[in-house]
Amino acid sequence: MTTFITQFELNNIASNIANYNLEILNVTKKTTKNVRLAVSGETIITYIDVNDTITEEVSRIVPNEGTFIVISDKLKNSSIYNHEYFIPIEDFLSRYVELNGNQILPLNITTDYKVVKAIGNASVFKNLPEFTPNGLYEKPNSWGGDSTPASGANTEGYWMASVQKPKEWYFVPIEHFNKDYQLL
Repeated sequence: MTTFITQFELNNIASNIANYNLEILNVTKKTTKNVRLAVSGETIITYIDVNDTITEEVSRIVPNEGTFIVISDKLKNSSIYNHEYFIPIEDFLSRYVELNGNQILPLNITTDYKVVKAIGNASVFKNLPEFTPNGLYEKPNSWGGDSTPASGANTEGYWMASVQKPKEWYFVPIEHFNKDYQLL
């Protein structure tokens, strides 16, 4: 049986961060992203850069109920695959704006990609090897789907929780973190 770190354990680490000689840092987004309307039932496979290769972090199916946005970005280590994931439109609208800084109107989002600017803050703490020796972790509840764990967390990076979902931690490899975030 494969074990993985749970959301409960990640929240416990965050609550007792000093016990690990770590600290919670606050970051802000500093990047643009390609986004499009997700199609119900489509499968989105999330790849992440891990050192000099890519790893499949998770595969998720867009739910039939609700509206979701696919967020896409280039990977450092692949010209074939992109770093893609999807979030509910409500979360998306609070985390992204048009390039000119205006609020995004839901009616202006189609299945064609468009470039938007990321905004918002998050809390992070550094990943330690003992947290996820096999790289597996329980997906945040808002990711939905089955109980298959996400992977790729056995490298240098950070555990991140958005301001909107402060108890839902997900892993961000150092390559993605350095490109997309800056310390406050």
